[in-house]
Amino acid sequence: GTTGEPSEEATTQSPAETPTETPAESAGATPTGAEQAYCDAVREAQQELTGGGAGSTADVDQISRSLDDIIAVAPADIRPQWQLIADAVDDVRAATASAGIDLADLSDPQALAEQLAGLSPKERREFTRSLRGLDTSELPQANQEIATQVQEVCDLSLTPEAVPTP
Repeated sequence: GTTGEPSEEATTQSPAETPTETPAESAGATPTGAEQAYCDAVREAQQELTGGGAGSTADVDQISRSLDDIIAVAPADIRPQWQLIADAVDDVRAATASAGIDLADLSDPQALAEQLAGLSPKERREFTRSLRGLDTSELPQANQEIATQVQEVCDLSLTPEAVPTP
């Protein structure tokens, strides 16, 4: 009988049938529907992600929302790297928010010093401890993997420094 036997082989021919596992050899080819949604999300966030790091708290809130949008549609093989970046951004947001520090001041040593001077010694210690407690050791590798994957799948350039690192 021919019931069911050849149909298994037929479905493996079309990459559109398996959008969750997209092999690297699809680079340069037209992205599948799932890849297209992912590439669109990355493209929409590209300006924020390559914009040179944290600006104001509002900018970081927008970056965080964009990262969530990307994670929602990211292929399974790269989703953990995006999640690592999103978690780091959220950790920095939480640390600065609990200390009442504007994220924009993190890149301005003078303004940061003024804000830290306004904290009690206990608040300063807690803020410093929360930033030191962040595990950023895996971020450079995650950034590199994301940049490579986005280049191959979406033909978009995200330099390794593109994704904001605290």
